[in-house]
Amino acid sequence: MSFLLDDSDTQLFIPEILAMLDFDKASWSMNFVKEEPLIVASGNACESKPKMLRPRPASDTEAKSKLMKRKRGTTTGTPRLRNKDKIELLRHEIESLEEELEALQRSKRKAGVLTTTQKTSVWKGIASRQRQERERAFRCNEGLKKRLIEQQMLTMSLSGVLSEWTSLPPPRGPK
Repeated sequence: MSFLLDDSDTQLFIPEILAMLDFDKASWSMNFVKEEPLIVASGNACESKPKMLRPRPASDTEAKSKLMKRKRGTTTGTPRLRNKDKIELLRHEIESLEEELEALQRSKRKAGVLTTTQKTSVWKGIASRQRQERERAFRCNEGLKKRLIEQQMLTMSLSGVLSEWTSLPPPRGPK
């Protein structure tokens, strides 16, 4: 694409710009440009020749390649149509993301309800384990108390036997 024209270049750059913007010739009239003379700056500022602009002739291969490109692309048409398509796609994406957000919020609410019931059941589980541990410790303490009482009775009886034994006369030796 050429925006600066010199003496040897007699082409029209507006169709190239419009082609970049996906305008076709039917949507943009070029009649007024062909009738206006253009003064092209050359190396010598004193010489200025008016030149008529005309579009560069397109070869058959260029025209075919443009048609093929349009057929291959999914979004053909003007930028306005492409923008409408993009807006529509974004709307669908917004809807799907909103649905996903609602689903996540619902699952979070359900999980919140489950956590309160789980907290209650966890508390009950801890309480029942502590009660069982307390009962086991109580039974163990009762058994230890019984053994202690038995040992005290044994100790008293042994001390009584020992005191009786010390009060006995010493044995006589063999004769």
